[in-house]
Amino acid sequence: MDGVLTLRDDLGDLMKSFHHWKETFLETTKANREMHGMIEVLREELRIARDLERTERYRDASNCDVLTKQQTLIDELVGVRDENIRMSSRMMDLEKSYNDLKKAERNEHFQKLESVRSCHSFEMKQLKIKAENDVHSMKNELEEKCSEFLQRYQEIAEKLKALEVEKNEEVSL
Repeated sequence: MDGVLTLRDDLGDLMKSFHHWKETFLETTKANREMHGMIEVLREELRIARDLERTERYRDASNCDVLTKQQTLIDELVGVRDENIRMSSRMMDLEKSYNDLKKAERNEHFQKLESVRSCHSFEMKQLKIKAENDVHSMKNELEEKCSEFLQRYQEIAEKLKALEVEKNEEVSL
């Protein structure tokens, strides 16, 4: 009986071992399923994380492009501002030059106007003197003509008186 007992004990040990390995297998299978579930969840999370990372990289690249464009635009605007400042300064210089030229032209115009007035005044004085001389000479000429006329008138008047006296003498005779 010792042999049966040993066989029974061996069979009992074998059954215990089988139950133990079965439970270990079931626990391992259960743990394996849980692990596969977790792995699937982790794979999904990894896929989502990679998609998010790709999206973030795309956004970062887009933001970098936008920032580059903004920086370029800012640089251009700064250049435009600097050009505007230079042009404003140039415009003020040109306006100052224009005003100076206008003032110089006005002064030159007034000087020429004064010169023309003085020349005109001188010519007017010369013309006045000439006119006065002409009037004086015409007056002298007129006086000469008047005195000639009076002289002729007196001669004619004397001839008329002489003719009248002659006629009266003829009529008296």
